[in-house]
Amino acid sequence: MLVSVHIPKTGGTSFQEFLKLHFKEGLFLDYVDKPMSKDSDTRNREAMENQANSKDCTYDCVHGHFLPVKYDVAEKNNVFAVWFRDPVERVISRFYHGKRNVNGHLVTESMSLEEFCEIERLNNLYEKYLWNFSINKFDFIGITEDYDNSLQLFRKQLGINALGRFHANANPNKMKDTYEITTDLRKTILNANRQDYEIYREALDINNKLKKKFWV
Repeated sequence: MLVSVHIPKTGGTSFQEFLKLHFKEGLFLDYVDKPMSKDSDTRNREAMENQANSKDCTYDCVHGHFLPVKYDVAEKNNVFAVWFRDPVERVISRFYHGKRNVNGHLVTESMSLEEFCEIERLNNLYEKYLWNFSINKFDFIGITEDYDNSLQLFRKQLGINALGRFHANANPNKMKDTYEITTDLRKTILNANRQDYEIYREALDINNKLKKKFWV
């Protein structure tokens, strides 16, 4: 079974559309956990508690917001996939997504980007998702900034011939490839997400190695 971990604002919604095209009724969307709405102890404990139940999953692919350890069951021999994005870009994208979908709980109409960046539980999201799960356990790692090439790598690596190119849930007001912010604010976000940058650099390296192995 393919286990596709959707870390928020890394292109997972677009990837979901591609998976629907290929797996059809064999795709299960698992968005019930809402891991980042909980404290770390609760989030991690529930992931381990749900691990035993995941071995009974009979779908061809599962995709959603959950910790990968939830589906890390030895007897299943699952294939794991994930996408990573530059942490600064991901944080800013999450902020503007919240602004477009104000719910009164996380992002408010009056909240500034600087204030949003001070919410600790939304920083170092990669580290939180990868609790008790090594990045080297992922069979496929895509890079959001190199979406089309990474999707082509996914096709080649897993032998999937489905066509389609999707960019869902994107910011309609973003005119350039990267967000324009001040140098000081960029440093602030970087300092608050240092663990995620280490993971992101490792993800870039793994992605390049996969390209050399399955593509070039």
